[in-house]
Amino acid sequence: MNPLHTDDAGASDAHASAAGQTPHSTEAVMPACVTVRRWRWRVYVHPASWMLGVFTVVVAGLMVAAMIAACFAVSFVLGPNTPFSQWSTMQQVIVIVTDLVIVASGIGLAALFIRRAAGMAARTFEATIPASEPARGFMVAELQESGPPRDNWTKRKTQRWIRKVRSASDTRAYLSPRIADRAAKFERTDRPLEPEQIDSGMASGGSKLVFYAMICGFAVWRFGAFSPILFGFGIGAILLLIRLIQRRALFTPVMVGQGWIQHGVVRWTVEDSVLFADGWLNSRVRVIGPQGVLTMNVSTKRGQNFECLWMRWMHPHPNLTQQAFDA
Repeated sequence: MNPLHTDDAGASDAHASAAGQTPHSTEAVMPACVTVRRWRWRVYVHPASWMLGVFTVVVAGLMVAAMIAACFAVSFVLGPNTPFSQWSTMQQVIVIVTDLVIVASGIGLAALFIRRAAGMAARTFEATIPASEPARGFMVAELQESGPPRDNWTKRKTQRWIRKVRSASDTRAYLSPRIADRAAKFERTDRPLEPEQIDSGMASGGSKLVFYAMICGFAVWRFGAFSPILFGFGIGAILLLIRLIQRRALFTPVMVGQGWIQHGVVRWTVEDSVLFADGWLNSRVRVIGPQGVLTMNVSTKRGQNFECLWMRWMHPHPNLTQQAFDA
């Protein structure tokens, strides 16, 4: 793959004019990124974080205690002196369903209380972030939504995160220091670039779907068809599969162009989305926008996938009318 796929100068100007862009010039200003330096340690030592941690442990302990108590109660009613392995299928199903209901209810209540506590902690810590900090909006959004963004975030949560980030800055990309150092050495151009396919390591859930399937298969082999592990990971796999099908992205590659990234029928653009990348030799790239979160694992070596993506996402002349595939 050649990340610097350009036309000649004359064709470039004609192409840019046809797309409604300003023809390139040697004085084009390249969009800049914001480097997000290590700052989480300041959150961890803040008193509000300690209170949130204690509160989380207490809520988790109460949830586990409730589940154990309910399991004992159900087992006493159905068969107080009979081992679980000797219960009938119906009795086993009742116990498993009861546990799942308790866990789901506990997680729901815990998420509600912890979100409120996290919001209070975020507001307390927000006052310690200088107003001049370029990544202030990013940091505050992560605090408020317990970031960084994840694939399973709801659209509502993702939209709250992106609104907070973009209200503070119109920056397209946030990078960790190591990735920022690598990106500074990448090729940049203001010439038109053709869309390219990114080898994204089974983007945004593909690898996780395979992992869930493996866990479910092991659970059936080792514990049988009524294992709580099977129910838990099976539900996660189903929800993940539904999201990929909705995007029509189950077997579709990630495509990148001038100012946009597309997976299936869903497209993220520099007008409404931001990119966050961290990692070492391989970068974990998250693209966050109103459409949701796209996660990719890409190589940061010269001439590889991240450079190809970076040249297009940070192009000075976004061309949002480009098509991912030939008509």
